[in-house]
Parts: sequence; C-alpha cells; structure tokens
Amino acid sequence: MAMPNDVVIGRHMESEANFAFRQAEEGNSEFYKRLGNRPDALHRGTRRGVEPIKLTSTWIKEHILQGGSFDAHFTSDFVRARETAALLDLPQARWELSSFLCERDWGDLVREPPTAERLRFYKETFERQANDPLHWRPEGGHTLAEGAQRIYLFIIERLRSYAGKRVYISSHGDIAWVFRYVFEWLTPEQLRALYFCAGNKINNGTLLHYTRRNPHKEGEIAEHLGWMRMVTPWISKEPTEWREIGRKLWTNEELLASVEDTPRLLDV
Repeated sequence: MAMPNDVVIGRHMESEANFAFRQAEEGNSEFYKRLGNRPDALHRGTRRGVEPIKLTSTWIKEHILQGGSFDAHFTSDFVRARETAALLDLPQARWELSSFLCERDWGDLVREPPTAERLRFYKETFERQANDPLHWRPEGGHTLAEGAQRIYLFIIERLRSYAGKRVYISSHGDIAWVFRYVFEWLTPEQLRALYFCAGNKINNGTLLHYTRRNPHKEGEIAEHLGWMRMVTPWISKEPTEWREIGRKLWTNEELLASVEDTPRLLDV
C-alpha cells in the first residue's frame, strides 16, 4: 500500500519548558523552578510563541495548500502539540490525537535546569549521546530508536490509510528527527552527523515536507516519499532546496566499507 503524496511534520510552538530551559542556559533558573513537577505532557505553549506559529500557518497555506486543505490531520496528544495544531488554523481541519507522536521521555534530565553543574554531573551521559544519539538512553528515559518503533506503527496503522493524499502532523523535535531517520533511510552514523549540525536544527515551528511528487518534473509521482525540504518560516521564509531521498540496498562491499570508520578496540 502506497504512502501519502505529501507528509508535512511540524514541531510545536515554543513551550513553557523550552523557554525555561533557554533561560536557565543563560544563567536564570527561576523559570525552570516554577515549572515544578508538572509532567512534560502538560506543558503549555508560551504567549510569545503564538506569533511565530501564525507565520508558519501562513507559509503552509501559501506554499503547500494554495487554497486547498490537508486530507488528514494528526497531533501528538501532548498539550503543547494540541495547542499548536489548533493555532495553525488549517482549513477544514479535523484533528486525530495519537500517542504514537508524543515526545520521547527525557527521564532524569528534565529534573534539573541546564546549568554547568548539570553538565558536569551528566558528563558521561552526554558523551554517550554524542557518540550515538540514535541508541542513547537518558537515565530513566527512552531512545530515539524506540521512538522509531512507534513511528513505524503509526505509518502502518494510519499514514498508509491516506495513499495519494496530503497529511499534516503536529509533533515534537526529537520525533521529527525520528521521522527523518525513518523516511530518509538514514544510517545511525548519518543521523549522528545531521543531529549535531546547526544547519539542520529543528526549531519550534520548523516544518519538514516530504513528497512523492517530483519537484523537477511536473506530474511524476514516485512510488515512495522521494524528496524532502525543511523551513522555519519565522526565521526565514525560504525553504531548503528539495533533496532527493530513497531506500538504499547495500552490497557486501558497501557494508564492510561503512564500518571502517569505527576502529576495533581489541586487535585480536
């Protein structure tokens, strides 16, 4: 069964936790303390996060919908994603809530503000993340690889029901990375290179647009999602260039070459 012709994944608006985290990075932990023990799923968006989402909404309507509408609308059941979905004010929207799309659990890392002391305390944890963000597990939390299992189920259970249609998904930063891993057939090493590159940052309000429609040849529809671009309209209205993606099958020689950058620790 084929995929939708277009899948657009949007990260939610700035949340209370996002704001408090950034303030703590700059030395002011007061806002982080005020979050108290509220569960991550219940953080609202900030009032200052509304205007950027309006710009995202305008960009979607002008550059993707062009007078039309999406055929299906999905949102994470976390509060901030639902709030963002509503504020996008997409025409004829009827939102389906899905726990498949909720953010990863960051475990113990959310209990303390991002101070220098926190960085020192979790030094080994962050080193493991830098080496392998796909399989790294924050203490008490979940890996991106586990998120990929949820997304595979979401694709099978819901996305494939909309073959040839247009779908919008309101979700979270690291789940957007999971979609990149799955849709773009990335290796763990490729994901690591992209994840830590500033030019690929998935900001609040960033959109990932995947399509089966060949952007260089009108009327041509690929069997799978074959191209992607991304844009953060409140930063720049210009999206990245369309990048062709596709499933790669590896020869024996290519598989061996792909592991050569990982040195053996035991020369036996």
